Amino acid sequence: MLPGGMVDLPAALAAVGSIVDLPTAEEIQNGSKGNLNVTYELPQRLNVGMSLQITPKWKTSVDVRWTEWSAFSDIYTKTYI
Repeated sequence: MLPGGMVDLPAALAAVGSIVDLPTAEEIQNGSKGNLNVTYELPQRLNVGMSLQITPKWKTSVDVRWTEWSAFSDIYTKTYI
């Protein structure tokens, strides 16, 4: 435990990993072979903003944002072994 009742997350994960016999990050990195290709599509986005200083004390701003989330209507995954 850290001061204030906080948990040291890396130490806690290392403790759990030693109990369950999980590989460490170094073991995964050193034992990995082959290529990994990742492709993904980002949705289109449009952001527009405007700010207007009305008086020295008052400023107003407007933001309009649009994101084409429908690009993610179908998500496919492929696993090659």
